[in-house]
Amino acid sequence: MPFLLYLLITQTKGEMNQTKNLLIWICCVLLCLNNSTAQVNLNGQLDNIEEFSTIITKDVVMPDGTVLKTDVFVPVLQDCLTVSFEASEFPLPIPDLDPVVTFEVIKRGTQLFIYEDFNGQPVDSVEDRNAYQLPFIFTRTPYNKKGDITGRIISIMGYAYALQDMRGRYSSEGVYMPMLSDGWNKNAYHNNYGHVLDRTDLADKRNGNKHEDGYWSIQYILNDLERFYDVDRDGVMDTFKFCNGSVGMFGASALGNTQYQAAAAHPINPDTAGLKCLLPIVATNEHYKYTGFQNGVLRERIVTGWIRGQIFDVEDDSIQFDNDEFNDLHTPFDYGLPNKFDAANLAIDHFISVRYESGDGNGLGPAGYYPNSPGRTEMDASFAPVNAQGESVVGALNPNGYEGIQEPLPNLNYSRYTNMDVPAYHLSGWWDIFTDGQIDTWRKMRENIQGKNKGLQKLVIGPWAHQTIGGTETGDMVYKDNVADIMGFDLSDIDIDKIEVDKVLQSELISWFRYNLNYNNYANIGLPTALIPESNDWQEIGDSIYIRIPAEDYKLPFNGLINLLIGEGELPGVPIELNIKGNIQNISYDVPAFDEPLLPEFTGSEITSAIDSVDYESIADVRFYVVGPNNDGNADNEALGNYWFHTDTFPIVNNIEWRDMYLHKNGDLNTTSPTENEGYSIYIHDPDSPVKTHGGGNMIVSTPDGDRDSQGQMNLADPRYSPYTLNHPGVVQYSYEVTQDSMCIIGFPNATVYAKTNPGGKVSGPTDTDFFVRILDVYPDGREYFVVEGCVNARGRDYARQLLEGPEDPNIPFTNIEIGQIYEYRFGLMPIAYTWGKGHKIKVLISSSNHNRYQVNPNLPIEEGEFFRRQPNDGKTYVYQGEEMEPRIAVQRIAHSPEYPTKITLPVYNKNYTNIVDNVYNSDFELDAMIYPNPSSNMVNIYMNASEEYTLIINDLMGKVVYESRFSDNTNLDVSNFDKGMYLVDIRDTRNPEQRVMRKIIVQ
Repeated sequence: MPFLLYLLITQTKGEMNQTKNLLIWICCVLLCLNNSTAQVNLNGQLDNIEEFSTIITKDVVMPDGTVLKTDVFVPVLQDCLTVSFEASEFPLPIPDLDPVVTFEVIKRGTQLFIYEDFNGQPVDSVEDRNAYQLPFIFTRTPYNKKGDITGRIISIMGYAYALQDMRGRYSSEGVYMPMLSDGWNKNAYHNNYGHVLDRTDLADKRNGNKHEDGYWSIQYILNDLERFYDVDRDGVMDTFKFCNGSVGMFGASALGNTQYQAAAAHPINPDTAGLKCLLPIVATNEHYKYTGFQNGVLRERIVTGWIRGQIFDVEDDSIQFDNDEFNDLHTPFDYGLPNKFDAANLAIDHFISVRYESGDGNGLGPAGYYPNSPGRTEMDASFAPVNAQGESVVGALNPNGYEGIQEPLPNLNYSRYTNMDVPAYHLSGWWDIFTDGQIDTWRKMRENIQGKNKGLQKLVIGPWAHQTIGGTETGDMVYKDNVADIMGFDLSDIDIDKIEVDKVLQSELISWFRYNLNYNNYANIGLPTALIPESNDWQEIGDSIYIRIPAEDYKLPFNGLINLLIGEGELPGVPIELNIKGNIQNISYDVPAFDEPLLPEFTGSEITSAIDSVDYESIADVRFYVVGPNNDGNADNEALGNYWFHTDTFPIVNNIEWRDMYLHKNGDLNTTSPTENEGYSIYIHDPDSPVKTHGGGNMIVSTPDGDRDSQGQMNLADPRYSPYTLNHPGVVQYSYEVTQDSMCIIGFPNATVYAKTNPGGKVSGPTDTDFFVRILDVYPDGREYFVVEGCVNARGRDYARQLLEGPEDPNIPFTNIEIGQIYEYRFGLMPIAYTWGKGHKIKVLISSSNHNRYQVNPNLPIEEGEFFRRQPNDGKTYVYQGEEMEPRIAVQRIAHSPEYPTKITLPVYNKNYTNIVDNVYNSDFELDAMIYPNPSSNMVNIYMNASEEYTLIINDLMGKVVYESRFSDNTNLDVSNFDKGMYLVDIRDTRNPEQRVMRKIIVQ
């Protein structure tokens, strides 16, 4: 079954299964196995992957008594390794052998791997318990651990794997509050309130403010997780610590977020037992200004969609016998609510719009929407400071300290990132949902780590979206095969029934754990050794003929075991003791390679040398893929772009030229600033008929027809979708002329938009709105691919500007704008590395909606500290200063003049890509007007594309003047007294009557 088909099928199971599917997909990244291909069948022969490990379910108890169910996968065989061959092939000619000789080589219940070194020193013997302790890889999931096979795969790599259902999820006890139970104690930041769904008192040790489940789970694995195994083979189980002191974490999306949060809870000492590495894929530890609110605009689909999906994923509402909110039955009863719909809305409101008492006696604090909301301390590690010891709450390290509300310690003046002294491999994509947040997390970790691990913060960004990490296809675009160079193999071309194990084992996903778990400062254990213990059993293989195999402990190097599994290697020199009718004889026997791979899913070439780790200290800190033209039919572009860029920082500084590209009224885009007032580009923003999202950094966003995921480089010119986005009446377009050579940008572009808004026919008063900028690559054949985007909320314009220009100040106020006044909106766009090829065009789109990636702005003024959450056509109203207001249609005007030069600013990589031919704007001005609404039976609004003095004359169809007036910029006209019918509108520049525009209006 081809991998891409598998991916397609799993992604059609429902929007909130998509992140869960990403975990399944990451399993495929490691060895690309489908759970359905492996069914345990204990038939006396190891013949599928599940039989190579045993699952032990453990109760991991949190300091507040909550039990988190955790499956531990250990490389203990569930079946036997049995060898069969014809008697004629036996190494000794022995009469009376069975025609087919069959004997067991490895017993059921054997731990397959041991480690013969610890801290660089050999372990005394195979009977030393230290040899059986294992490094751990740990994953915490909200998506149900049942049926997951990641641990089966990791066990074959020589590790134990722990997979845990998070608090309040599936088999674990407790109450689930999305994003709350994984990080750090929150009482230091808001000890006067907890999560809206939390029914416990703030003094209750189970209160969500005190949860640090990730941290405490790691401590359990290190200190309390016990192993029972007969190490000395005396028939009595020995008890010892399961973990050798080295823990790594692994997972994608929510499973990556839990890694960052666990690492940030308390200081990590890299020289002692503990957390030794992270591998967070498409994740972040900064959720406010990246995941939730970009430049003041709510990321609606990821925030509301994900939270709703999490809350909905509980037992059916009809279950009536759930009378304990802390048990492992999870229903709306856990929240004291009758249904999951109410619970989901409250959880979303907690993140966005609920206002809590500030705790300082000054009334309500700002809603979660604002950058200075106290709730931000739950979501952003950078806003949860610690003291010099890395702590924020008294008694945080003492489980007994969870009793009662903890008072904040003084002097919380240090970044929580100083706690995270751990190597991390940050893997992302240009069109992931967390890209900018993951880059910032990587940067903050690197800035706050002082030792060796500072150089072990590795950032990899490919041409991927949330569900396509590692593949060569994202959205509508297929990239070159070198996309797989970092991973070591092409994931998009893998058949999950035939895995090239040799390539997988040498991929960076495996070598990262080898480097950090097998060769770390605390436990330098090297590669695992496969141990086949000496057997005390005599197996009959003929008439009074018996065999004992192996006759003494037999060791096999790791690569030798893999070669055996894939049918490319034998077991050389296995010691055998034979009892031939009472005559004892010892021989060495080469067990031949299997004719077929022992595991039917496995294939690959023989591994001739030990599989070792990569030296990550010598690898560039940042590697990102520079996207270029693909399949554009132009031979000159074949070698352009589409390569991996290696550097030590992002964004890069060297060879970057910041280039302004100005937007002009006639739709031109070039590097020439307006030399005269060109007027306005005009469009309408209707909150109930928004521009649709198509392409970009999305996870649970579909194409406008709901046919498939809309992420990455979608073709906006596709006729199925262009009416909803590219050619929507709420979009204006600007194009650069055909590129004569090429242009490459690397970094964070930004935009400066000068605009005014007139909602609901109003000419004055407060209001709010949004602006969106999208940049496209127009191919010579007319395809128009999404490249990068950005947005800004008008009330948050000052906050957005200072994010771009300097360090964040979360206390910059959000303020309404005045109707009809021009404002400057300067804001950053998402990061990108992209090359436009010869014959391509750069296109810029401006709109005031991009739904459902973002919430649609209702064009209403908002009270200080509040947020209005709505959906198109949901009928909701908002009360502003005592007036109930409905969402308003707004006429938006983008200015183009020397005083107001709307532009985008691009970080142009000028090494080899600098030849750009600029065209000059045609200064011939054309007067233009927008009349809205039209038809109308009441008020008509007229908006001009330039601020001048105008004469307005309205004639009926017989030429009779029925109305005349003068105005500047815009005017309102009451047509309720007009007879029904069509009228001609004549608008003239009073000082230059030759500038004239004619329109029609219909009075209903």
